[in-house]
Amino acid sequence: MDAAFTKPFEFAARDALSWEDAGPLYSSMAATVAARDAAVVDGTFLCTIGNHDVSRLASSVGDSFAKGKAAAAVLLTQPFTPNLYYGDEIGMRGAKNTSYAGDAADIPMREPFKWNAVAGPPMSNYFVLNAAAYAGRISQNNDGRSVAEQQGVSGSLLETYRELIAARKASVALRRGGYAPVTASAASVWAFVRDHQDQQVLVAINVSGSARTLTLDLGDFAIAGGATVPTDLLTGATLTPLTDANRGAYPLTLGAYGYRLLQVAVTAPEPPASLLDGLAVADLAPPLALQDTPTNLGDNVSELDRLFARVSGDSLFVGMTGNLATDGTGLCLLLDTAPGGQTVLDLDGVPVPPSGPELLSGLRLDGGFAPDQLLFVNAYAGNIYVDQYTLPAGGGAVKTYRGAGVVGSGTGLLAGGDNPHGIQVALDNRNTAGVTATSAAAAATAVTGFEIYLPALSVGLVPSEAASLKLAAFLLRTDGTVTNQWLPGLGGTLTAPGVAPDLADYPGDQHVALPVATAVPDTAPSAFDLRVARDAGPELEFWFRLPEAAVARLEIIDLRGHRVRTLLAGPAVAGEQMVVWDGADDHGARQPGGLYLARLMSGGRSEVRRAVLVR
Repeated sequence: MDAAFTKPFEFAARDALSWEDAGPLYSSMAATVAARDAAVVDGTFLCTIGNHDVSRLASSVGDSFAKGKAAAAVLLTQPFTPNLYYGDEIGMRGAKNTSYAGDAADIPMREPFKWNAVAGPPMSNYFVLNAAAYAGRISQNNDGRSVAEQQGVSGSLLETYRELIAARKASVALRRGGYAPVTASAASVWAFVRDHQDQQVLVAINVSGSARTLTLDLGDFAIAGGATVPTDLLTGATLTPLTDANRGAYPLTLGAYGYRLLQVAVTAPEPPASLLDGLAVADLAPPLALQDTPTNLGDNVSELDRLFARVSGDSLFVGMTGNLATDGTGLCLLLDTAPGGQTVLDLDGVPVPPSGPELLSGLRLDGGFAPDQLLFVNAYAGNIYVDQYTLPAGGGAVKTYRGAGVVGSGTGLLAGGDNPHGIQVALDNRNTAGVTATSAAAAATAVTGFEIYLPALSVGLVPSEAASLKLAAFLLRTDGTVTNQWLPGLGGTLTAPGVAPDLADYPGDQHVALPVATAVPDTAPSAFDLRVARDAGPELEFWFRLPEAAVARLEIIDLRGHRVRTLLAGPAVAGEQMVVWDGADDHGARQPGGLYLARLMSGGRSEVRRAVLVR
């Protein structure tokens, strides 16, 4: 295949513009880039956000010219060859008319291009020949959506398209550069760097009708000389210098549906290496659980065959052989990594999407199994989406979207989410072995499926205490139905347990503890002796020992994986030392009570300890 349209991105862009939320742009572009990189044939991806088979862009996302300009920026700054559906550049409208028969229903989406304010030559004479179509036309005379009414008018939608096309043509970074996403503090802003060896352009697009004052996180980008002055490609204006000091929170203001194309001198970080591909699940052997129940979801459609887990260094690797339908069905991985957690799940009020987890409230687990983390992986339309829920002992749950990937891409990298520690998830759906709809006898024959990489800090796991880890996995439908695909198995029942079941109704344990043999970190013993001398108080006292003078860093991290406070960063003397955390974050804001992690790093080694902040 020489070329293909980026259809998933087309609909993601429309969703982002309709919802005024940049999330779909981040996740779909990440999936599109991953699909290109995984393609066997070196072809061309053609990007479009409009075509003659769907409602016109203005009718789909909103017909204000201001929003149309944001849509133009989305199309003309993204990394693939842009394709413009005629009429979008002047804001033409049109939606399917189901009162017309057959293909005629699409006529309103394919009306003649509006050259003139009043229909007439040199426009197509289609309307002259089709009175019925003319009577039901969307375009109207003098509606402001014609070349005649916009050409040469500064700030018009047509002139905005021309300006952006000229900017792309003049910029090697926009034409040929790579794509490196940049995290924005405002949910309505899509930000990224188009990086080429000869030029780099920082792009930020606000898909909201409200102005945004925000920060951009370019902390992983290198800045030549420590500072660069962003210069607007469209206006020539210069902005506040981007420096080593502010690159982690670069300030920016964008107007309603506004955007910036800023030339900068930065080097994008190397993309992280994928540790997973979904093909080597059995390498985590021996298995912790073997499926004993045929799937009621369809053979080779959705099934869980074997469960594997291993702690390696400061990381937890989990694998499950099987398949997952790309219809929104999800994998639930429950992890009991620390004291507390929930034996009866309480996810009332968690936001959707995804659908399914919000209906788990009331599900009762085995006694002695109180998970504090739920990782939910669902697949839809060829993509995988990963969400993490923290499950505090007091009830409730907090959801964090970790990002999206591509089914069968051979990589576990996620993008578009809040993923500070680099969780990875890979899914390969080519399994044809394992359980069937009638038998579980061949469960051990499946070798491909899910692979999950969880840095210990991302799930509140202290590697030295990994032997206390317990886990379970099951498949969940979007309507909240807990299926019969649970590991460890349900004893052969062909009936789905249903919504919020009681696991006491099933024989044996539906969770498993990580064996000591697989729970021993393989890092060298630490000489830091990090400890909490004053635990469970409003202030926490940390002691540690450095074998020699060195650069050290001591951080406080919450259970969502976010750095809360940096207590030490820089040269430190050898010997015993003490640092006090006053319970505030780096900005001085008082933090809520609960469980936190302290991480000490020096000389390429690290050590983690738990600490409880009491309020």
